[in-house]
Amino acid sequence: MITRSLSAIALALPLLLAACDEVPVSTGPSSGNVERLKGLGYQVAAQSESGATTVLRYSGPINASVKCGQSSGQFGTVQPRTVSANGTVQDFKLNSYLVLANGAARDGLYVISKATRSSSRASASSVETIAFEPGKSGRFASGLTCRAG
Repeated sequence: MITRSLSAIALALPLLLAACDEVPVSTGPSSGNVERLKGLGYQVAAQSESGATTVLRYSGPINASVKCGQSSGQFGTVQPRTVSANGTVQDFKLNSYLVLANGAARDGLYVISKATRSSSRASASSVETIAFEPGKSGRFASGLTCRAG
């Protein structure tokens, strides 16, 4: 279920990302969390002059910045592509926008899509998407729950 604030972020996200393209990136100090996210493929879209606030973006295969699992079980990193014993293929993609203040997530949005297809089909037979903010989680119909890692 998408909350009102999540909907507002989703509607404003394209405008925020467009604005970030015009903001110069400074070479100020960065935290360990910013460096960790950059190591996972996130790109710095903007940074305050002091380096205290950083905007990061990511679009690609799901990575270790999110952890997933069943609500009652352990959470861990999901592989970008999984193949079940019957040949069903699932591809997980992540699109993320994060605002970090002093290295901690202050705002943002994680969007994960799961495309499922049988091994004999070239295109996806179903696509399911979840979205959640830092500190929250999203849940697929299968019960797979994901949250910031």
